[in-house]
Amino acid sequence: MLKSAKIRETTAKKYYKGPESGTLIQLFNDEIDFFEKHKTGKVTGKGVLCNRISSFLLSKLSEAGFPTSFIRRLNMREQLIRETEKLPIFLIIRNVAAGHFAKRLGLIEGTKLPQPLIEVFYHASDLDHPQISIEHLLSFSWFTATEVEGIINYTRRLNDFLCGFFSGINFRLVDMKIQFARLSDHDDQKIVLDQDISPDSCRLWDMNANAKDALGKELFGSGRIYQELAKRLSVFSDDGAKDFTTTTSIQ
Repeated sequence: MLKSAKIRETTAKKYYKGPESGTLIQLFNDEIDFFEKHKTGKVTGKGVLCNRISSFLLSKLSEAGFPTSFIRRLNMREQLIRETEKLPIFLIIRNVAAGHFAKRLGLIEGTKLPQPLIEVFYHASDLDHPQISIEHLLSFSWFTATEVEGIINYTRRLNDFLCGFFSGINFRLVDMKIQFARLSDHDDQKIVLDQDISPDSCRLWDMNANAKDALGKELFGSGRIYQELAKRLSVFSDDGAKDFTTTTSIQ
């Protein structure tokens, strides 16, 4: 597909103007963009896997009634998505203590939290994405009280849905980054999920881990999670089993 000039780029994706009004083409590349930014690396073919995985999971979410910006998968690396108004925050919902969160609070990594915990962060890379409170969202008039309630409810429902879904293929959803956006629909505006669902945004631990990896972190830490998740989801069942990745160590 011929694309227009690039609009913007992140570590893991590039964005182009879409073929229809109000759409964008989202292209997945092979760089790893862990949301904690403490690990970097490259997995050859990761973009292909992320595109398939995210397209599959976002379609499942749409079927379950979760509004998203996703429209359809275009090809091996590209999706068609709706053009949205970006919001100044992102959320992380945590089910298990891991990474810098566990270190920050002095928790043993792998500790199951009493209930899912939602944290809010200001989307500003030059400030290192500082954590903020729910009150900031209202004090700065970024959202109405109704929108804040909707975002929190959506996040909890999404977490419940994905925890159950991933558990069915023997993965534990440890934590997940969630980004929302406003979508204009004629004179109406609604808040939708504006985030790929893949190991780029979700920390998944293998529930079938052996004794040498008691927490099931090895697949995630090595980068092989992309291959294994695609395999368990059978996202290439339409054109045969394929191995698109050669994993390098994440450093």
